[in-house]
Amino acid sequence: MTKNKKVEVVEELAGLFDGASGVYSIDFTGMNVANTLRLRREFKKAGVTFKVAKNTLVQRALAERGGFDHITDRVVGQTGIAIGYDDPAAPARVLRDFIDPKLDLPKLNFAVLEGEIYEGDRLKELASMPSRMEILSSIVGALNAPASGLVGVINAIMRDLSSVIEEVARKQQEGGGAPAAESTSEAPAAESATESAGESAATESAGESAAAESTPAEAPASESAPEAAESAPDAAPAEGA
Repeated sequence: MTKNKKVEVVEELAGLFDGASGVYSIDFTGMNVANTLRLRREFKKAGVTFKVAKNTLVQRALAERGGFDHITDRVVGQTGIAIGYDDPAAPARVLRDFIDPKLDLPKLNFAVLEGEIYEGDRLKELASMPSRMEILSSIVGALNAPASGLVGVINAIMRDLSSVIEEVARKQQEGGGAPAAESTSEAPAAESATESAGESAATESAGESAAAESTPAEAPASESAPEAAESAPDAAPAEGA
């Protein structure tokens, strides 16, 4: 491999490590070509990137990427690197299902998930981790469960409230006849009292008007008396003559 080719491989590996949520170091020593190809296909179907390269190039790529200093020295032997992105446990599930229990191949050297190192003997533990979709589904289910319960409580309250309103309306209809009759009989009495009061007020007003008119009528009679007295002295001398 030329120097330029090595540089290209290191750059490619460093790019693969960028954004990785799970990095798995796999020892496939003893596997034939057919099984190696079959493992690649299984990884691809699961959305896992699988790359085989010389350990020195993998170490250089890890160092160039940064954040993997604690595992650089552990990349030894005939190693393949499996990388998970959205689902960090996906490579572990593929390995668990693929490994032949009789041959115990391939082997997991170690894995790094979210900066934490998991040794190869913890493969089953890694494979049992829920996937991203499973986690999201459980969260959605947890959110929906209280919501559905709350909706049920609200519906029950609305049903009870509707029953109470209907019962109150029914009782009002059953006991509402008598009060209505009483209010109807009271209405004419009130109107009669109002009319009587109006007639009394009209009578008093008429009496006051008549009294006011009779007082000015008597005033001219009293005013004619002085005029008669003035004419009486004029008549007396006429008789003496």
